[in-house]
Amino acid sequence: MLSMSAVRDGGIGYYLSSPEYSVSGQALVGLSTEQVGALAEGELRARWSGSLVEELGLDRGSNVTRDDLDRVLSWKNPVNGEDLPTRSRRGSLKNCGFDLTFSAPKSVSVLLHIGGPDISGAIREAHDRSVESAMQMVEQWGATVRRSSGGVASEQPSKGILSCTFVHGLSRSMDPHLHSHVVVMNLSSGMDGMWSAVDSRTLGWFCKAAGSYYQAQLRHSLTKEIGLDWRAPVNGISDVKGVNRSVVSEFSERSRDIDEKLVKYFGIDPEAIYLPSSKSARKLASVID
Repeated sequence: MLSMSAVRDGGIGYYLSSPEYSVSGQALVGLSTEQVGALAEGELRARWSGSLVEELGLDRGSNVTRDDLDRVLSWKNPVNGEDLPTRSRRGSLKNCGFDLTFSAPKSVSVLLHIGGPDISGAIREAHDRSVESAMQMVEQWGATVRRSSGGVASEQPSKGILSCTFVHGLSRSMDPHLHSHVVVMNLSSGMDGMWSAVDSRTLGWFCKAAGSYYQAQLRHSLTKEIGLDWRAPVNGISDVKGVNRSVVSEFSERSRDIDEKLVKYFGIDPEAIYLPSSKSARKLASVID
């Protein structure tokens, strides 16, 4: 699954300081520190990603510091603090970035936490590789900028994207939920060498394809590496055969909470999620306290 949402100015701080993802080894009762902490040690540690990392003098895969991030968000070079050559004013933008969230099937997330070190390690590596592959697709086809000539705006290719990736192993409800937030900065370099906002429309168009590609790559890797077999896909997502659905349901507290709010606030049957109105209501229900 891949979702995309805008990150408003000031919203990036959530990813760096949110206590919801501060995970202790005792977050899930009955599981060892090693099992729960398959990702806990890396929680809240963001790493730079995207083709434009090196162009700004950063190292791909290096840890994101608050100073570097603040400079990038201000459209400054993170190394020397100088203003980037731009074609527009940073102050006119409402969004500082876009959150592309890649989520593994729930059964895979459960295996991450209850499997041994070999299983957990293989799942984490497969997830990371699959996210990276999907983002390469996004960069190749969905990373564009807009340029105007003679009063006519057109979509133009860019040199890529600049993003920071946060990997989390648990949901807000502390259920197993392996997912990566790839926060794409609303900043890209055109082929003319000038920096500007990304074309979010093109980025959004390729999200569905990238999400399907991620799921396919994840299944392929885990089948090859640890021999997993899969149930028939539902909306492009397959769960692991052998992981009982009752186990998956037991570790889906946030999903149950959203279902309850669908009924309480919208009078919608959670099973009717194929309806467009229900999908919108489900998204609203996910943010209701």
